[in-house]
Amino acid sequence: MQPTATVLVYSDDSNTREQVRLATGRRPAPDAPLVEFLECATQAAVVKELDRGGIDVCVFDGEAAPMGAWGCAAR
Repeated sequence: MQPTATVLVYSDDSNTREQVRLATGRRPAPDAPLVEFLECATQAAVVKELDRGGIDVCVFDGEAAPMGAWGCAAR
């Protein structure tokens, strides 16, 4: 079984989330694990998923509304 990394992608814009997924791909480098994406469109969903645990990397949209990356990260 291959190792995987869970990447949480936060943006209120589904196109932005899609662009992050497409730019990253399923394996961003030959020596990197496979990536599983978890998408969140609200700050509340981000907090819920982070509280669950198991997230390896977060990608936050700085222009998300009503709360961008800095506000979301500070919570």
